[in-house]
Formats: sequence, C-alpha cells, structure tokens
Amino acid sequence: MKKTKMIKEEISRLGLTRKFVYTGSSMRPTFRSGQFLYVRPGFQNVRPGDILIFEREPGKHIAHRVHSIDAEGFVTQGDNNLSRDPLPVSPSQVIGRVEIVEENNKKIHQVSSNGIDLLLIKIRRRILLIWWKVKSAFRRPYHWVRQNRFISKYWKPKVLRTLFNTEHGYIIKYIYKKKTIAIWDPTLSFFTCRKPFDLVIFPPTKEP
Repeated sequence: MKKTKMIKEEISRLGLTRKFVYTGSSMRPTFRSGQFLYVRPGFQNVRPGDILIFEREPGKHIAHRVHSIDAEGFVTQGDNNLSRDPLPVSPSQVIGRVEIVEENNKKIHQVSSNGIDLLLIKIRRRILLIWWKVKSAFRRPYHWVRQNRFISKYWKPKVLRTLFNTEHGYIIKYIYKKKTIAIWDPTLSFFTCRKPFDLVIFPPTKEP
C-alpha cells in the first residue's frame, strides 16, 4: 500500500491526471495488456514519436504513436501495426500524451520517444513486413498442397483420435504428444487444426 501511495504522489507531482488500462496488441511490445498508462492532458508540445491517447468515438480510447503532424492533425500508427492509421487525429480527439507506464509489479518508467527507440520500432516493423510477405507468398501453394492431400501419403504422425461426449453432443480431439492439435465438432460443423498438421488431418466425412 505504501509503495502504491508513493507512485500516486510521484505521478501527481508530474501533473499526470488521467490513467488508462491498456488492452489490445497494436502497441506491443511497447505496452502490454493490463499496464496502466498515465497521461498528461492536452496536445501542447506534441512531437513525432510521442504516444497519444485519443478517442475516435465516445468511450473508445486508442493509444498510438505520432508518426507526423500535418494541417489536419496528428498522423498516428501503432508500434505493432504495419500501416499508419487511415485518418489523422484532430486536436479535439486527443485526450493527452502518455508519459508514464506502470507495470503489474507496481514499477513505473517513463515512456521514451528518443531516436534509438524509434529506430528499433522501424526495424521491428520492417521485420514484420518481411514476415508477412513470406507468409503471403506461401499461402497459395500451402493451400494447394493441403487441398491435394498428397503429404498424408508420406507424413503419418502418431495422432490419438479421442471422442468426448458433451451436453450438446460429441466432439473429437486429435492429440499429438499430449497436445491437442485439432478439434472437430460435428454439431456446429466446426473444424480447427494447427499448422502443419492441417496437411494430414481433415474433418471426418462420416459419424464415428
């Protein structure tokens, strides 16, 4: 309790009067769900690299980093997003600038917007973009291989097929090395399977 009180007093002295709980993934790894973000109200002295809390619609708060500033407002982008937000943020939508983040263990640290951090974010985005392009390039041939099912002639993992009765009917679980890799629910016609096992496991075509 004493530690929490000290944090509140320190943040109050800094003039950070608003607090938000971060949820989502668009600002990872800068923020993680459950962290507290302390905000300085207003939009004075905001520069590219700062992180703003803004409100696109009533009750929906977004925390994104300022990429640039133009006549229409602030151009923003999530640190974990590959593209910038489609619309600029007008000053009237800004709640404030995030300056302090509080960890779950009650430790606090300042939110940095220095050149090194921004460079690391750009590098990470470039890696994400390359990875996305690689996945996109392999998506079509992967789908073709799966549709033709010829991999199942050569790869035969030892998968345990187990039937479970539920109050709504039965479901089938496919287990490999004590891990569930696929589920088939005939009542809902729902089938899900982890890659690459979806190359050799398919929903049943008849009742067990």
